[in-house]
Amino acid sequence: ENITLINLSEQQLILTIEGLSVEETNLYDGLLYEISLVNSYLCSKTTRSCLYFTISLAGDYTINDVDHIETEEQMFEWIHNIANRIAKQMISYTQLHNGGLILCQKVTHPTIKVQLKQYGIDTIDRLSRQNTSHFCYLT
Repeated sequence: ENITLINLSEQQLILTIEGLSVEETNLYDGLLYEISLVNSYLCSKTTRSCLYFTISLAGDYTINDVDHIETEEQMFEWIHNIANRIAKQMISYTQLHNGGLILCQKVTHPTIKVQLKQYGIDTIDRLSRQNTSHFCYLT
């Protein structure tokens, strides 16, 4: 076994362990999010504006008035319009531009992700209920 301490602080402990088989691994509460070397600036200690959502941002909401939706294409168009409206509302917060972060406990619609990326806003979704407390601590 080769154990290497990478980082130790009050908030995190990062260890790499080489030589263990899959059966000998453990899971611990916390967050591990892999990013490329190009995006490593995201790990800096600079303050980033952040919005955290505990609802779905996929546009898959209950439609009260379904009489006007007759085809699958109309349903797709409705969901697409909702996703565009959500993205526009987020983009209106200019403090998120060029480095902001949108966190979503559930799913974020791909259209929303693309639109936010154009303004330099990163998204992380499907965080699950278990990770909510960790992100609330970070934000």
